[in-house]
Amino acid sequence: MAMIADAFVSKLCEVLLTSAIEEAAKILGVPDEIKKLHRRLKRMQDVLSDAEDRRFDSQAINRWLNELRDLMYDAEDIIDECWIEGEKHLSSKSSSSPRVESVRCCFPPIACLHKVRFHHEIGNRIRDLNHRLDELAKDKAELNLTPASHRDRYKSTRTRYGTSPVVEPEVVGENIETDTRILADLLIKEHKKKIPIFAIVGMGGIGKTTLAQKIYNDEKLRDNFNQMPRIWLCVSQDFSESELLKSIIKQAGGDPGETKEKEVLEPMLCQVIMNKKFFLVLDDVWDAQVWDELLRKPLQNGLADSRILITTRNINIAKQMGAIYNHMVEKLSREDGWSLICKMVFEEGDEQDMHDLSDTGMKIVEKCDGLPLALRTVGGVLRTKAKRQSEWLQVLHSPAWSFAKLPDGMMGALYLSYQDLPPPLKQCFTCLSLFPEDYLITRDPFVNSCMAEGFVTSEGSMPLHDVVEGYWRELVQRNLLQPDPSWYDEQGCRMHDLLRSLAQHIAQDECFVGDAQAFERKIGASSSSSIKLRRLSIVDEKLETIPDLIKEQTSLRTLLLIRSPLIHDLPEDLFRKLRSLRVLDLSKTTINNVPTSLGDLVHLRYLDLHATPIREIPESIANLKNLQFLTLHNCKYLHSLPSGILGLISLRRLVVRDTPIDGLPMGIGRLQKLHSIWGFVVNDSEGRRSGAGDDRKQEHQGQQQGRFCTLEELKSLSQLKYLSIYKLERVSNRAEARAAALQAKPHLVELEMHCTLSSSSSDVQQPGANDYGKEEIKRIEEVFEELHPPPCLEVLGISGYFGHEFPGWMMTPSPSSLRNLEGWI
Repeated sequence: MAMIADAFVSKLCEVLLTSAIEEAAKILGVPDEIKKLHRRLKRMQDVLSDAEDRRFDSQAINRWLNELRDLMYDAEDIIDECWIEGEKHLSSKSSSSPRVESVRCCFPPIACLHKVRFHHEIGNRIRDLNHRLDELAKDKAELNLTPASHRDRYKSTRTRYGTSPVVEPEVVGENIETDTRILADLLIKEHKKKIPIFAIVGMGGIGKTTLAQKIYNDEKLRDNFNQMPRIWLCVSQDFSESELLKSIIKQAGGDPGETKEKEVLEPMLCQVIMNKKFFLVLDDVWDAQVWDELLRKPLQNGLADSRILITTRNINIAKQMGAIYNHMVEKLSREDGWSLICKMVFEEGDEQDMHDLSDTGMKIVEKCDGLPLALRTVGGVLRTKAKRQSEWLQVLHSPAWSFAKLPDGMMGALYLSYQDLPPPLKQCFTCLSLFPEDYLITRDPFVNSCMAEGFVTSEGSMPLHDVVEGYWRELVQRNLLQPDPSWYDEQGCRMHDLLRSLAQHIAQDECFVGDAQAFERKIGASSSSSIKLRRLSIVDEKLETIPDLIKEQTSLRTLLLIRSPLIHDLPEDLFRKLRSLRVLDLSKTTINNVPTSLGDLVHLRYLDLHATPIREIPESIANLKNLQFLTLHNCKYLHSLPSGILGLISLRRLVVRDTPIDGLPMGIGRLQKLHSIWGFVVNDSEGRRSGAGDDRKQEHQGQQQGRFCTLEELKSLSQLKYLSIYKLERVSNRAEARAAALQAKPHLVELEMHCTLSSSSSDVQQPGANDYGKEEIKRIEEVFEELHPPPCLEVLGISGYFGHEFPGWMMTPSPSSLRNLEGWI
């Protein structure tokens, strides 16, 4: 992908100018080669826009781009290793005394020989990169690629989004109100058939789900099913039987727990739904099998006046399921389409612009063919443009509308929306292809993955993390992601299946998502030399072991195991084979052992092991100098972290909440890049009681040995943006709390403070309140008084507080930045 290569080149050039790389170049004796690599990459970048536009019309250009892409990946691996070497040298220089620096070599002869050999190898690899770039430059000239200006490549009129609201579903046309009323009345009306089924039918992107959502939330219908289960299920093409059953049980008021077996869940559903009136929406049904073979029998236990509403693209599916009424969704009229665009693009006071652009706007609406999804995504494009004829005419006449290389049924409007994205955001968009259909994508893992893959370059003084969060918001504002209403502040989203299909089509040469059998078929259908997968997402609820074929994909940069809960074992040589990994997500599997070969993943940036039964993390994790994100929350059997995490000099985010660790290793304050700690556990320096129960003595013994850090180590972490602190009842005195210096943290926007109340309490209204004496109550009040947050704080959460008075800083007027106060007291 040339435009993806564009972003990649920018990132590599940025890294090549860092002090660590400059230091490594001196050590390796290749400063001139590094400068040469930087110059060649910059020159190559100038023609990538033209190559992208012509790649589908020329096999030669497509091959050239693929070779360049492979070179970029190799270059990043080499630059990574140079950076690690440079950081080691810079660190040793800063910590060395003059006396030590005068010593020529402090390593054993064998170690020195290894270093010399390593330096020689890296130097040769850099020279080889430059040679390959020279060859590609010669080919570039023969392909007659035209350099593009920075202005052309990045669309200078692009608008940076703020926090303006997403266009709501209500604005998709006036007919939807009439349709909602008709269908809601039909659903409420009495029918002879027991548990009748109603269907909404129409092509992809026409607004079936939006109509179903309006019916689901209709006030009259809600009153009819008052106190009764209202259930929403998205079925999708590759639905999981156990996940569907568990979801319906939960929404009907049951608790499936950790059960995964269909044979157990089906009778559980029968029991939960027995003699209940319910309203069930089955969204995006692709096969009547979900009804005939999975849901029909258990749901017959509900009352006769229950109702089922389905959405589907295929009228035959509605007929097979026995629907008594089929509502065909019509396309929007030109007037409704223009009304939708206007509500998305124009604000109050823009009446003149709206009038001036109406003719061009109507022509754009016609190209969207009355499809709400097309109108929304194109509206997202127009929102980024200046309200000028020239800008809107560029959109109207874009060749993307008639791009011929799209899959059948794919709208040109969607491709136009992709083409309008700046290069880094294109990278982030294709990353979304790795998630299953209708998967709940949350912001933090998305941000972590994009940063880990190196998709993003810095923008001025803005922290990289904030840049990617801005990209997430922009994808939402462009209607390429749909916010899930159950998530606060657009932190959880889903992707329309047509947009997901587009992302998969664009990324098909590098990415694969599917079950193990489909993966094996893909590899089997391609020669080993013709496919180099970079990103792999295995979605397989029946898979128990990692297929050997995965170990052969040595070019992998991302490996995700999604909805694969039965995987319980990792081959010892897996990480030695997949040394190029940047992102590794093994969460929610049953893996209980992490091989020591984890330390071989020197390029790894993002490691997610949350909700696994692991019992320990190997000390070899210290080798992961590039690791930025470590996610270990809800690991119920993990009681300690290795001291090796103190070697994670690049760590930005550590998540360990809901994991019963005894504390964080002493020295955590040295990890200066940390901007998020979710789960900082206070050191019990005096063996004070807490809700930990029987584990207290074991904890106290470990802490007496000085293994765990104290609140004082927070003082040096000046970059903290998100922080949650647990077991604050252990803080000895106000001086210890003051040492955290929370008020001096200039970037802290979200803070949680938790006390763990005594497990012996039986008072439901005030749990644990009677278990603390006057001295302890006074001490916790003093502690919280000293934990004064900075004025930039936006979100504050407090739980388990057993003081009789709130701290004084809570009694003063809230700072203007504080927008959310959560209390679980």
